[in-house]
Amino acid sequence: MQARVTPGVAAWLVPGLFLGAVLTGVALVRAGSQAWFVVVLVGLVVLPATWVLASALSPAKSDRRCPACGQQALARRSPDSTQGLECMACGWVDEEASGWLLAEEEGGLDQIVRARLGRAAGSKASRNPVSHERTAGLVDSPADRG
Repeated sequence: MQARVTPGVAAWLVPGLFLGAVLTGVALVRAGSQAWFVVVLVGLVVLPATWVLASALSPAKSDRRCPACGQQALARRSPDSTQGLECMACGWVDEEASGWLLAEEEGGLDQIVRARLGRAAGSKASRNPVSHERTAGLVDSPADRG
């Protein structure tokens, strides 16, 4: 059973905002004034730009609420991975869920990414017949020329 989400006060304001937008449009058409058109046009440009700027500058917060029990007890399954979540309250487990935001909040994300990149580089080197170990000393550099 999933936790039930109830609409907040903002959900009740949306129909009123739509009605206000329609009435504003009707008032603009009836007034015939270009000044109102400019004010609304500037508002339509400034409002989304402000929203994007505020969204970009405010950090994302991870939702630690368990989908099974609704408690704020989600944690990453492994400190070395960003994949897999587990609820400490009820034991719910999802091996495929992303724990990226949790790792970012906990501060261990850069080590996980470096380790993953190191493994990826190591796996590519093992498939490559000319690995870095075999080519060491074969690179022509000014320091080796003497």
